[in-house]
Amino acid sequence: MLNTLLVIIILGLFAWFWLDGLKTKETAKAAALNYVDTHHLQILDDTVLCKKTRINLRHFCITRLYQIHAFDPDGEKDLHIPIHMQGHAITQIGSENTDVVNLSDYRAP
Repeated sequence: MLNTLLVIIILGLFAWFWLDGLKTKETAKAAALNYVDTHHLQILDDTVLCKKTRINLRHFCITRLYQIHAFDPDGEKDLHIPIHMQGHAITQIGSENTDVVNLSDYRAP
């Protein structure tokens, strides 16, 4: 009985983590499309890649790093733009090589 309960709890945590990741990825994709539109860039294939996932004990949330592959309309610049997230909030889009946009108040719909 205890083993069955433990398996159900582990499967429940796995399902929650997976669904939370899907919601966070959709938020990152929406922010990426907004970022690309404002900077006059194009996303290669609407793909948002999850590069890192960490548990942040200081803020008690999951921190994720997503990345989009974008380029300018002329095809001269090929950019890999990072999107930093804590929980469902986007904390930063861009890096030293691109314009940094801090979006601490951006939340998932």
